[in-house]
Amino acid sequence: MVTIRPAKIKDGKAVAALHLEMMRMHRQFGEMFAINSKSRQIAEDWFTKVPRRRNNKMWVAEADGKVVGYLWAKLWKRPAIYKEIDWGEIVDLYVSESYRKQELAKDMVKEAFKWFKEKGVKTVDLYVASDNAVAQEVWKTFKFKEYFKQMYRSL
Repeated sequence: MVTIRPAKIKDGKAVAALHLEMMRMHRQFGEMFAINSKSRQIAEDWFTKVPRRRNNKMWVAEADGKVVGYLWAKLWKRPAIYKEIDWGEIVDLYVSESYRKQELAKDMVKEAFKWFKEKGVKTVDLYVASDNAVAQEVWKTFKFKEYFKQMYRSL
């Protein structure tokens, strides 16, 4: 059984490992995804801090005590010249290959959408590598208009 839950500080190392797994997979899409020899430690430090950062929220998919997926969401503020100043971003979403096709991504996205709504967010940004056909197909399965009046994505 897989559980979707908010990430804890102790999940930082496991999330960092998943993030680096995602970057190695993304490497085929361009140099911007190349990682260096210090990436593991930097990622562990970074993802240990994310659950404590203001305006950030992370969820993990946990199976048998092991973190097998994560979603990182963030809140942003635009300048006050705009009518809507609050917006959200789905920064990262990744599920280990052996746990895909179990709707874990969908379950984590639903949690993020619920959080965005609680925070009064009506617009969410999402970026997908233009050559990542698998991720694009996953995102196309979502009915964003059910959640937000506007959803930007680079598909």
